[in-house]
Amino acid sequence: MHISCCGIEGSLSCPATAICSGTVCCTSCGARIPQEAVFCSVCGVAQ
Repeated sequence: MHISCCGIEGSLSCPATAICSGTVCCTSCGARIPQEAVFCSVCGVAQ
């Protein structure tokens, strides 16, 4: 299953400075993969 990560379909990793609100990825709170991003309130909810 492909997951859109910061606009990159199928990518499980995020750019070092990526802050993508409303997506499954973020690094501002330490999240690196969609599974971790679900705990990041800054980046909204995981899809």
